[in-house]
Amino acid sequence: MLDYEKLPALHQELLCNFLKPLNPNIDDLVIINCINAKLSHLLSSFRIQFLQNSNAEAKIINYYALSFAPSGVGKDKIYKELEYHIFPEFRKVFDEKSESYKDRKSAEIQLDAIKKFEDSKGEKDKIKYIQQETKAIRKLKYEITQGTQEGLNADCVAVSEAEFGSIFIKINELGMYLKNPTQTQELFINSILGAYDGDIAVTTLKSENEYSEVKNLPINCLLYSDSDELLKDTAAKSLDSLFDAGLLRRSFVAYQPMGKIKEYEYINEEEVYAYAKGILKPKVDAILNRMRPNRTLVLAEEAKKAYNNYINVNNNKYNKFFGLVSPSLLKELLGRHWKMLKLSCLLACVNHPDDCRINVQDINESIYLTEVFADTLKEFYSAEIKTDTDKLFEFFFKNIGQWITKTDIRKQKFASKNQFAKWFSDELETCADIAKAKGFELQSEQFHNNSGVKYRLVATPQPLVKADVFTDHNLTE
Repeated sequence: MLDYEKLPALHQELLCNFLKPLNPNIDDLVIINCINAKLSHLLSSFRIQFLQNSNAEAKIINYYALSFAPSGVGKDKIYKELEYHIFPEFRKVFDEKSESYKDRKSAEIQLDAIKKFEDSKGEKDKIKYIQQETKAIRKLKYEITQGTQEGLNADCVAVSEAEFGSIFIKINELGMYLKNPTQTQELFINSILGAYDGDIAVTTLKSENEYSEVKNLPINCLLYSDSDELLKDTAAKSLDSLFDAGLLRRSFVAYQPMGKIKEYEYINEEEVYAYAKGILKPKVDAILNRMRPNRTLVLAEEAKKAYNNYINVNNNKYNKFFGLVSPSLLKELLGRHWKMLKLSCLLACVNHPDDCRINVQDINESIYLTEVFADTLKEFYSAEIKTDTDKLFEFFFKNIGQWITKTDIRKQKFASKNQFAKWFSDELETCADIAKAKGFELQSEQFHNNSGVKYRLVATPQPLVKADVFTDHNLTE
């Protein structure tokens, strides 16, 4: 259960007075993950950095959010509510900076053309050069929803040259993305994984032998998925590989399993939106207006002690659980302090925009949120990965009592056309055993003059038993 009193003040208000009343069936952590990702998008665009200590190299702040929740609860609605009602001024600032960057690049091309084509006879070539180079100016993207490794690299170079902005990657259906990824999609996802620290070596477009190094560029991610999709076969294996490669230790994971929804409770939506417009938006706008580019945050002494203590706490947990839990979870424990520290920088900018110190309150609030997110990993890792047989049984269960043909099952695309016959033969008997164990019977019957077979799932009749044989414990179960 989330303790709202331990959240930063702005988070409390955004969650309790705006987003939660409008979206009661979305888990708190799914909402907070979206809030943090958007705040990081805004703040990191000012290239705010932090120092662990006086001898360390300055590092950028950024945020990777993974949110897994059932389809239909409104994951993307949270993002749209924030964009439209809380962050519209940031979008305007981004667009203005983008236009300034384009104008500056155009001016540079004009000057370069004058140097290249000093001879008046080259006027046509100069015009052609200006047109080609101007056309090639890469537009700064407010958000990236899909792409290639090369495209992402080019976006990174452009944003780096603009000296304002950050990369914000938003993928709405990560589970579907990972189910049957193309080579292009795999390279794109791996690029996201490698870009966490903001240092990217990219091949220039003019020659594959030339490289342009981008340093300390903030990359933020908000990756959604239907929680059910990520627990299926290929997607589950792909996600596990990404987790093991380091995505888990870089990301804050919010996991909301399928569950009962709350009964509708009337609220005055106009009042909620009025509160967002009159109270919350001005607070975010004030933070935006008070941000100074290229600030460097430092840890106050008490905050430094709390941070070092947190490292030791997680190291002790690592030793305690070594060999007992997934290697991915162990790696997450080793890297947990780092993403916590980046989050504390984000909270420091929100809590006191004019103070460049990360204080102990910022650290404690960040530790609390980091640990709450870590708790959800236990539930995510205990969720059962669905086998082909599970999926087949679920399909029968969703259509309980109805006759189903092989054609109906084939349309679900549990297996490819070439493999379906063998797949169905292998899974049907096991599916019948699962049905029996759960108190059902998988029946079959021939049709079309015995040329086809249809199937249906029915509940097995239970013998009547006198009520007095049950204990209270049995009834509870």
